[in-house]
Amino acid sequence: MIRYLIFLVFLVSLSYSSNAQLLRVKSAKSVDYFQGFNPKGFESSIGYGYSFSNSFRLKTGLSIGKHNMTFSSFNRIQPYFSVYYNFYRFNEVLFFDAFGSFKVGFQSGYNNVFGGHSNFYVGERIGINAEYIIYHFLTAGVFFSQDFYQLNDINSKSFSLGFFISYNF
Repeated sequence: MIRYLIFLVFLVSLSYSSNAQLLRVKSAKSVDYFQGFNPKGFESSIGYGYSFSNSFRLKTGLSIGKHNMTFSSFNRIQPYFSVYYNFYRFNEVLFFDAFGSFKVGFQSGYNNVFGGHSNFYVGERIGINAEYIIYHFLTAGVFFSQDFYQLNDINSKSFSLGFFISYNF
């Protein structure tokens, strides 16, 4: 019964998405909240998005995370810069994007080998996401990404799963 209700809500929301095509045009803007989870912790971020065309978008923002590993625990703060490319769209309501990000950050925490530890690092993120238009000004979606870090003494890569919500204007 619950699956039937979820499917029904999905179908009804498709009919309310008549203005959806306005979200993927040149100079469309958005404010985004991302919540990502990985086996070592979580990251929350808030950002700003701008569409250059129907296929290319830019997002930038600030991410804060807490990570616990076997021998260490640390907090991260990192600004990021992402480029999105839309590779598939369904009925101007459901969009699938590939993205690449560049980030520079600072982490501090405790490591059993290094003791108290803090350092700057640079990183890249590649991934895919699916975005669904709930209403013409509100979208939600999920993402999967692989992260790589350089100049980082604690870890060099991780992956993240998460969700996001965007207010579009």
